[in-house]
Amino acid sequence: MGNDSDYHKTIRTLTEQPIQTAGDKEFTPDEIGNAKDAINCKKAQGETGITGDIFQRAYKRFLNLINTLRECLRRAAFRRDGKGKR
Repeated sequence: MGNDSDYHKTIRTLTEQPIQTAGDKEFTPDEIGNAKDAINCKKAQGETGITGDIFQRAYKRFLNLINTLRECLRRAAFRRDGKGKR
């Protein structure tokens, strides 16, 4: 970006590189469910203002989609160019 300082250029470069950390494990559905249940439903979450209640409802509604996408990512089932079948 045109007005980036050297610091911002460095951060941008780092965020564009895939994270390679040995020993990382995928979150289990139980771990995700526990984190979701621990959210305070009456408090706004960060700058978005999305409450825990909204997040919990969205999680429940989109759980199957989330699991499907996670499995596709695990299997590297997406084309890099985003077009059609692999």
